Amino acid sequence: MVAVIVGVAALPHPPLLVPELVAGALTATAPVRDACLAAAAELRDLAADWVVVACGPADSAEVRGTGSLAGYGRRVLVRLEGHAEPEPEPDPDPDWPLPLLIAGWLRGQVGARRVRPLLIDSGLSPAECLAEGGRLASRFAGPDAVGLLVLGDGSARSSERSPLPADPRAADFDAATAQALGTPSPEALAGLDSAEASDLAVSGRAPWQVLAGAALASSTRWTAELRYSAAPFGVGYHVASWRPLH
Repeated sequence: MVAVIVGVAALPHPPLLVPELVAGALTATAPVRDACLAAAAELRDLAADWVVVACGPADSAEVRGTGSLAGYGRRVLVRLEGHAEPEPEPDPDPDWPLPLLIAGWLRGQVGARRVRPLLIDSGLSPAECLAEGGRLASRFAGPDAVGLLVLGDGSARSSERSPLPADPRAADFDAATAQALGTPSPEALAGLDSAEASDLAVSGRAPWQVLAGAALASSTRWTAELRYSAAPFGVGYHVASWRPLH
């Protein structure tokens, strides 16, 4: 089946998006969760079928059945297709990477039909990411609509609350990322420095540059909305929606 990319949601993928995992911090985590759900709902309105671009082992792209967030504190079950609320299974697949768990949870929350994974190596160079994005755009260049769900976090070194020691460069890097996602500017995303991103523990750099490659390879002009950009728990979270400019 061929398809055309008709919308983009660029989101973070922390476990705290799932309310059952943060029962004691629902209010504190609500702003980023609400922004992510709003972006996912808009993407569903544009396309019921999604492709998720995120970092992870390539063999995990073949996951089937049901995944579980039990490793993050609660046995919340998710699927990439089928019923939004999976039937209980005695042994959900324990090997789903976090981005696919969050993609499945988002799908279930907003009622998308299916999510197809495109998992990439976090160490891909910018040129390799752009090429991957170009292939993605060519693959989905037909009449059927598909939404692009791009998952990745900003710097995990932004403040004293971060899981890693704070780095003064993190604020500027996250600000540049937010600007690029919210403009939107595929060229600016393509120009993100991979070495600096690695230093700053930015998990979203490669997925964002795949997005850039797809955007630059297509004939679509985009408009964007930056729904959220902050680091409330020491990790940068950016939420943006891209829509075709008609």
